[in-house]
Amino acid sequence: MHHRPSCICALPERYRLLDVLGEGGEGVACLVEDLASGGRLLTLKAVRGAGGGKVSRERLREIFLALSRLAHPGLARVRDFGRLPGATGLFFTADFVPGRPLLDWAASLEKEPSDALVFTIGAQALSVLSYLERKGIHHGDLKPQNIIIEDRAASGSAAAAASDDPGEPTAPGTPPRSSPRLFLIDFGAARLRDAAAENTSLATAAYLPPRWSLERESAISQDLYALGLTLLQLHAGRLPFPLGDESAQRAWHLTGQPASPRRWRPDVSPALDLLLQRLTHPDPAERFASAAAALEFIRQRVALPDLEDFSTGACPGFYGRREQVDAIASLPERRGPGIALLAGPPGIGKTRLLDAARLRARSAGRDAIAFASPADGAALAELEGRASRRPSERPAPAELRAAQILAAVKPGTLILVDDAEKAPFPPLLREIVRQAAELRAARKPLACVLATADPAAVIERASLRAR
Repeated sequence: MHHRPSCICALPERYRLLDVLGEGGEGVACLVEDLASGGRLLTLKAVRGAGGGKVSRERLREIFLALSRLAHPGLARVRDFGRLPGATGLFFTADFVPGRPLLDWAASLEKEPSDALVFTIGAQALSVLSYLERKGIHHGDLKPQNIIIEDRAASGSAAAAASDDPGEPTAPGTPPRSSPRLFLIDFGAARLRDAAAENTSLATAAYLPPRWSLERESAISQDLYALGLTLLQLHAGRLPFPLGDESAQRAWHLTGQPASPRRWRPDVSPALDLLLQRLTHPDPAERFASAAAALEFIRQRVALPDLEDFSTGACPGFYGRREQVDAIASLPERRGPGIALLAGPPGIGKTRLLDAARLRARSAGRDAIAFASPADGAALAELEGRASRRPSERPAPAELRAAQILAAVKPGTLILVDDAEKAPFPPLLREIVRQAAELRAARKPLACVLATADPAAVIERASLRAR
């Protein structure tokens, strides 16, 4: 039995706590199993407080929405967003990356990291930062703990679990198995634009540039400085000052010198030495203007074949369906029938469309319950949890229980059932779907969406024909 962190009173029904990955001032990261998806492993980030503290609900919602639109080999796919049951905290989930933090991974190597290895890690990180920059997002807390090097032995099963389609090919941009693969994680301190006007930061103090509060440096400049110190730690095994010693950090900042690994690794190549000095220069004007510029610096000096696909071949995103996503997510508030059929042949993208609509609804503060199929017991239990029942009460007939549940759900609730033709509808779910249509007719704002490759079979199984 794993210790449950104090900020998590309970988890949504679909998640089972497996381990605590880390805990900080603003929240906690946990490894959970998603029972509604057949056991997919996810990282659940719980954030303390619903509106207070440094991480507000609105800020977290905006970050989650922005991340949900991203697709890059160096980013874990985000999955869900919502409020923790019985608490004021918020949470979001992303695919779990089996691996180790950068410095833990480096400590397992047989020898000190070579210049070529540091260039590879640096170029992959810059590829991710450059992609984020183009999307208007900056990480905000780049440090070794937030760079995960994938455990290739464990990643095969995790990748299969994360895929919506068992036959999904390897994503374009995935580095060859022979090279380390980097993932950038933990976007709790992210900024969604170049916040030059801000003089506050959620970043770890040791990785902040010396003039960040005085000159209000750009967010990308701060990210590049933090990456420079991170790469210095990887190569030289240390920072220019003892970690956690703020007075020593200030003293080093007063020297006005960039960080050079030559003091600790005299064998460093001139190219890597120059790269780290430019990334960590105390004057922001002397750093690279962008992550793309730093990446081009590496390309011009080092031949790294393994990098090419990772840097240029980002995974295909979920583009061109924004109107469809918005239409599904807003169904509870639109006039018309309370039930919609999303029909199409297998492989056309119905699952991803439902997933995107669920994220959009939840990020807007509406309730959304997703069924992987009509036989998804975890999702049904989550829906049942909206209407509590005293232990002494005898189980109610499906018709009465469905009425209790729908009376208890929040206005605007969206019920999504995927693969609706692949399993019989349990009596309770069938009644919920049927009564949802009637409640919609009575102007209660909620809706059901059934995704299927066989609409006729679903209409029959869900008893949607006129009685």
